[in-house]
Amino acid sequence: MDFNQRVIPQVTANFLFQEALARYHFALRRLPPKSNLILDLGCGTGYGTSLLAKKGTVIGLDVDKEAILYAHKHYPKATFITASALKLPFPDKQADAAVSFETIEHFSQTAKFVSQVSRVLHTNGLFILSTPHGKSNSPYHAKYFTSATLAKALKKKFRRVQLFGQSKSPQAKAAFQKFLLSQSARQAYVHSDTLGLRKLIPKSIKEKFWTYLGALHGRQAQEQLTWKDFPITKYVKNCEYLIAVCQK
Repeated sequence: MDFNQRVIPQVTANFLFQEALARYHFALRRLPPKSNLILDLGCGTGYGTSLLAKKGTVIGLDVDKEAILYAHKHYPKATFITASALKLPFPDKQADAAVSFETIEHFSQTAKFVSQVSRVLHTNGLFILSTPHGKSNSPYHAKYFTSATLAKALKKKFRRVQLFGQSKSPQAKAAFQKFLLSQSARQAYVHSDTLGLRKLIPKSIKEKFWTYLGALHGRQAQEQLTWKDFPITKYVKNCEYLIAVCQK
């Protein structure tokens, strides 16, 4: 599993894990008290899907087979399937709600994705999603969104779209600078490995090594952070992530 792309509990930097977890807590507060079916589209390793199970039956979906295997093993309270969010394997109007965090930017076919989500939601169904605000340097991203372009894409299928923004607390901002130090140390190691010997190391050992390396280079500060250090409030221009709450 590509842990440069996937959030993996106890492997991914706590900074990134808590930032991602904050979006699920935001959704949890807005989901109906009792839901017959909640979909987590692009669920990754399933840590957030498991949290959503507090509100009802939840199914996590992802194209990454390794991520789904991890989710099955670690989060038995939820159901997980391997499938694409561009071709959802559900009948029309089956789900009460859907969430999709850091997924829409991976698709060049934005309209198809939004249409698929709308199709599987009941009348008045709820859709909550997130995406980076503006341009991203990630090689995994096919598109980027401003508040205007995201709202425009969603309003084609949803009658009501509310935008929010996610930012960092002062503690998280300070920890982020130290996080960059650990990333620089990691890159230095990769560049020094001209023979590619790291590729011969088993993944389990490699992941432990990255954790140890981060601890030596500024990772301690972020270990104290929680999801509350990444607040989601009404949209502001300088937010780092856009969050949309959509009503069908």
